[in-house]
Amino acid sequence: MKALIFFLSITLFVLFACTNNNAAKEKPNEITASSQTIAQFSYDTVHLTAGEIKDDSLDDAGYITGTTWEHAGINDSLLFKKFVKQLKIWTANGAKENIATLLDYPLSNPQINDEKDFIANYDKYFSDKLKKAVASQKLSQIYHDIHGIRTTNGELWFKKTDKGFKITAIND
Repeated sequence: MKALIFFLSITLFVLFACTNNNAAKEKPNEITASSQTIAQFSYDTVHLTAGEIKDDSLDDAGYITGTTWEHAGINDSLLFKKFVKQLKIWTANGAKENIATLLDYPLSNPQINDEKDFIANYDKYFSDKLKKAVASQKLSQIYHDIHGIRTTNGELWFKKTDKGFKITAIND
């Protein structure tokens, strides 16, 4: 009898722990991010809402995003949107070391040689104006065409590389 009570207690404890863990993961309107300190985030830790998953035909500036994601070099738009959402989180938190890992070095616009250069001059490259542009970027309205992917007014340009998604230009 004691063994049965012990078994039932353990089973209920495990069941309760798993249920609470899954409930915490499934909050669609809550921004979640990796707890890691340097940019190796898991796409599983970034959640998109239904509105963020949807694609509009116009971006915020009213431009038609007239091509498919594939024409822009992206074969999984949801992964790219998770990348941008993580960038938004890191920008809001001033996580310049993390953001530094997202650039495709060396950048020519502006001239940024490496991560050390970016981190040392972060406030120059990511001005308040640019941070506001990143914060206001709607994931359902990311401009993409045969030239690539950009934020609404071209503040940031992106592409997929063999190392994942990268920022290829900063126009501030």
